[in-house]
Amino acid sequence: MDAETLASAVGSLMLTMQSCGDLLAPTLAGCLYDALGFQWTMTVGGSLCFFTGTLLSIVFIIFGSGNKKSETSTGENVALLSSEKSTTDNGTLE
Repeated sequence: MDAETLASAVGSLMLTMQSCGDLLAPTLAGCLYDALGFQWTMTVGGSLCFFTGTLLSIVFIIFGSGNKKSETSTGENVALLSSEKSTTDNGTLE
């Protein structure tokens, strides 16, 4: 799968999820409001936001950090998300 096809697929998936959220969120919030009342609906909504933020933070800390390297268009390795310095082909620090 080439980069353009992958980018198109990811964009389509993001737009689909956004549309589903735009439809389902008010519907579910209305059902919760009718069943639980305003205070409990806000408590449930806030708790879900807090839980999601905490979970995403943990996932980023575990999987998103490390000594990752990226190759630039000139072919040199550049350190990403680390404190180490990269060197050019002739050995000088950047």
